[in-house]
Amino acid sequence: MMARCAVGVTSTQGHFDAGDVVDVRSSAGTLVARGRVRYGSEELERVRGLRLDVIARFFPDRVGEPCIHRDELLVF
Repeated sequence: MMARCAVGVTSTQGHFDAGDVVDVRSSAGTLVARGRVRYGSEELERVRGLRLDVIARFFPDRVGEPCIHRDELLVF
């Protein structure tokens, strides 16, 4: 999820808005990072698993914008 947006996102939990700080968990549920997300939960659910170039079709105003920018991500 770090650099290529939703490609690594397999699911989302709960409701969050763009700008909220979210937990990033492994498929086993282990907390691996925390960061400020740039997509709301409903938006992210629509594009999870997709590459940035495909996401640009859904959100043309966000071309190249990752889910969580590496400068706003704390990896544990």
